[in-house]
Amino acid sequence: MVRDLSGLNVVLAHLGGGQWRQTLELAQGFPSLVFDLCEIVEWTGAPNAPTAEQLGQLIADIGPERVMLGTDFPWYDLDHTVELVLDLPVLSAEQKEAILGANAVRILGLPV
Repeated sequence: MVRDLSGLNVVLAHLGGGQWRQTLELAQGFPSLVFDLCEIVEWTGAPNAPTAEQLGQLIADIGPERVMLGTDFPWYDLDHTVELVLDLPVLSAEQKEAILGANAVRILGLPV
């Protein structure tokens, strides 16, 4: 269980993917859980996927500092994924920039 693994970073991929409507509840129940937004950002507007507005709001509600870029490379073009993140409504430019790199450095303890 996530509660029993203190010190372990658990990343929920795709912000929950097809179950994205449950992601906020998970984020609230497990404050140490972090997320990537790979693939879901590419799905915006598709059937059963969030709109860009809903995705931006979900990230804002979770806490943008808990969300990292995910690419699903080679399935998606990285430049396009970055453009989609930069185009998300609701979030500030600083929050988007953190999602695109600084959050991963901090969360995963990456050397810079």
